[in-house]
Amino acid sequence: MWLCGVLIAVHWITFFGAIKIANISITLAGISTGALWTALLNPILTKSKIDWTELGLGLLVILGIVIVFYEEPNSASLERYSLGSFSFTNFQIGLIIALFSAMLSASFSILNKKLVSRYPRPIQVTFWELSFAFLSILIYQLIFGTETLMSLWASSYSNLLFLAILALLCTAYPFIKSVELLKRMSPFSVMLAINLEPVYGILLAALFFGATESMNPQFYIGVVIILTTVIANGIIKARKRQNLS
Repeated sequence: MWLCGVLIAVHWITFFGAIKIANISITLAGISTGALWTALLNPILTKSKIDWTELGLGLLVILGIVIVFYEEPNSASLERYSLGSFSFTNFQIGLIIALFSAMLSASFSILNKKLVSRYPRPIQVTFWELSFAFLSILIYQLIFGTETLMSLWASSYSNLLFLAILALLCTAYPFIKSVELLKRMSPFSVMLAINLEPVYGILLAALFFGATESMNPQFYIGVVIILTTVIANGIIKARKRQNLS
């Protein structure tokens, strides 16, 4: 539970850090690769057989990510950075951080699958994991301070209010439900369901933040390819259940 708490803490830090460096749309595109990471990591962490269907669907995500990575956003917040002979935009850097964040989220989901088989009460598991996540973030803030882009420190009372809503309605409650789902579903299926987040997330981002979320058509093509895995997985898993019955 401690390890899962640390993983989710670093996931949150990198997730919101990627949003600050790039934008919401780019970050959500990167986070939606959780299914690919699950397909790659699950055989390693659980010593199980490779599911070639899951791996094939996960590899489909790579095409979408490549398209998003080389897309030139039509955004008011576009910046460029140089590293030796290489040049990156803040959107590319944010996408890389988001991909790392997705890997952490997938690892957490796989390890959580083991925990729910040992501890049947989701609220108990959620309480300890979020407690360890809180302590991990607190230690991080004490070491690195509140002025970095990766800081999660609330700088105003209004931020505290939004964080409370985010913590209770958008994190704790879904967290408990996701633990319950892991009793009946594979980590890959749960991650694919979570991949629906970019659909409403990108739409809401464009609605509330306007120019900073302005992206070219190439970006949306990449996102559609990524989200196609959600539909494909649903169809394939439904057919498998029908054949078994």
